[in-house]
Amino acid sequence: MSPIDDPTAEIELLRRRVAELEAQLEERRHNDEVMERLRTIIENTPDLISTADIEGRIVYANQSARRLLGAPADAALSDLRVPQFHPDWAADLILNEALPHAAREGHWSGETAVFGVQGREVPVAQS
Repeated sequence: MSPIDDPTAEIELLRRRVAELEAQLEERRHNDEVMERLRTIIENTPDLISTADIEGRIVYANQSARRLLGAPADAALSDLRVPQFHPDWAADLILNEALPHAAREGHWSGETAVFGVQGREVPVAQS
């Protein structure tokens, strides 16, 4: 007799599958809560946090980064580029060394600088 021919076995298979799906759903809910906490921390930290793609387009900037760089909270980041916010030497370092290294190795850190709202060069430790 196959499990499909045995209603008791079929019901047991369905119960196990439902339990597996409930466990997966609970894990996803937990992961979503963790991600939301991290989003809140990143958005509210005084540290400048941003990411750029390999071509130097800004992909993400938290509120502190937007304030320091003078980017409006509702500005489209896709139009912004790394060189707009860094002195030439720092933009060169980021575009030609940091981003390729991060793409290859998964991370990079070093000392660079950004332009503040007043156009003043602000030294930063960048990762």
